[in-house]
Amino acid sequence: MYSLLKKYQFQKNHFQLEAFTDSLTGLFNRRIMEKILPRLVKEYQDKKTSVSIIAIDANDFKIINDTYGHEIGDRALIHIANNISHLSRKSDIGLRLGGDEFCIVLPDCPLDKAMRMANRLSIAINQSRFCEHNVQTSITAGCIEVSKNESLNDALKRADHILYQNKKNKKITEQFKKYQ
Repeated sequence: MYSLLKKYQFQKNHFQLEAFTDSLTGLFNRRIMEKILPRLVKEYQDKKTSVSIIAIDANDFKIINDTYGHEIGDRALIHIANNISHLSRKSDIGLRLGGDEFCIVLPDCPLDKAMRMANRLSIAINQSRFCEHNVQTSITAGCIEVSKNESLNDALKRADHILYQNKKNKKITEQFKKYQ
């Protein structure tokens, strides 16, 4: 009976982990953002400890898919996810929100440290190539520190807004450089 209970517990834990994990990248998925992370953020807010969020979007991902196919597109996403995993602290929580959008929740991390992390991540991804086609990926990020009593959902919306402002500013800068 004991061995049957252990097997059941293992299967239950396995399925719970699977439900919260993105099957392609191995990062957590959006479900953890809805079910578990709000409590974690609240716990840190109650301790008056900073929690930051880095919203991440892959640049020109559609071009990679259209040029090289979805298999290489998937490998690009895995490449980004691997960099997120390798550069994050053990306490950080990397997520694939869907498509080419990711985020990292950084407990006990003020905004300036989160911005440095986002910069390191951007450099690592932008400077590396992957696969037999020598494809280069790049990302744009938006960082925020979760405000006192701010919901995780509202904080993520704020980080997304900064991300898209950064993406827009990057395109304007690139266009400006072309005409110089």
